[in-house]
Amino acid sequence: KAFLGGCDLREKQAGPKLQSIEDFNRGGEGKKEKLREALEEAGVEGELFDQVAKGIQEGKGMGKDLPREEGGEVADDEVVRAIGSELKRAFKNMAVQQQRIS
Repeated sequence: KAFLGGCDLREKQAGPKLQSIEDFNRGGEGKKEKLREALEEAGVEGELFDQVAKGIQEGKGMGKDLPREEGGEVADDEVVRAIGSELKRAFKNMAVQQQRIS
């Protein structure tokens, strides 16, 4: 019989190697792309999403000044937050309408 030590057992039990935060952030899709895909599944055309996102990045129509990157455009995370706040407002309006109906 061969005696297996701790490192031999750990090697057999080890799962996939974890990625560093930098590798993980580089490898996946961004929030904006995930939001675009989710809204497409809900029936919002991708071209409409792109048009709105581009308008927000250029600083058009949000009624507030969003932080800008060096190139003068609004960062993708800020675009996602801006769209999220508009969606939240729309959902609140729908909830109010539902309360009036019931």
